[in-house]
Amino acid sequence: MHDTEMVLECWVIIIILGIAAYMFIRSHRKVWAGSVFPLMLVPFLNILYSPLNRKLLLTSQVAAYSARIVLYIVAFAGVCVWVVLWARKLPSGRSKYAYVIVAITFTFFLILLFLRDLVLRPYFGM
Repeated sequence: MHDTEMVLECWVIIIILGIAAYMFIRSHRKVWAGSVFPLMLVPFLNILYSPLNRKLLLTSQVAAYSARIVLYIVAFAGVCVWVVLWARKLPSGRSKYAYVIVAITFTFFLILLFLRDLVLRPYFGM
């Protein structure tokens, strides 16, 4: 995967999650609509970081990779905090805990997918 493909994939993720939020709003579940927004944070930051990443790659590959890893760690922490705080607004019950687990797991695997490209490229020329 190249950087531009990752940006396109991030836009697709944001659009799909935006449609999900819109569907929650249409079904009069506005609290659940807000629960979708933390899931958009990592793709959104990836889109914002891509131009900076291209400039950093011209100067230092190590600096670019390090900055991206730090960005993902900070984004993951932000999503975790945001999800837990938002879950307090959701109706009590199992769905609240399921939301926290699924949202954090989704974000974790999305970051792993982005890091896969970062980690495999130097070793396998991908």
